[in-house]
Amino acid sequence: MLKSEKHKVESILVDSVKRAENLEGKNYELSKNLNNAIQQVKAKEEEQVLLNTYVNAIKTRTHLYFPIPDDVIDVKLAQHLNNIPDPQGLSALFLRESSGIYHFGTKRVIVKIENGKIVSMIII
Repeated sequence: MLKSEKHKVESILVDSVKRAENLEGKNYELSKNLNNAIQQVKAKEEEQVLLNTYVNAIKTRTHLYFPIPDDVIDVKLAQHLNNIPDPQGLSALFLRESSGIYHFGTKRVIVKIENGKIVSMIII
């Protein structure tokens, strides 16, 4: 009887290890899904901030600069232009030529970003 009980205990231990490994895999997948959901929420929060800026600008009837959504420089420039008081409508003079290159009236402007912020605007 001792051998059969030992075999039962070993069988229970093997089953327990398998269940623990299965739970680890499920836990990893849940953790990965949670991180993806958090990233999506952060992106939506950033989008909401941008939309609130647009709504506030429309309410105050100021000029708005609408960026190309997948151009990081254009989005940062829009955030800057749309968050400063612009009673003369200077933001309306910015026209995008390509990523980081704009026309401001008759001048050509190169905009650069470092660490997520506009650090230089060079007029040529």
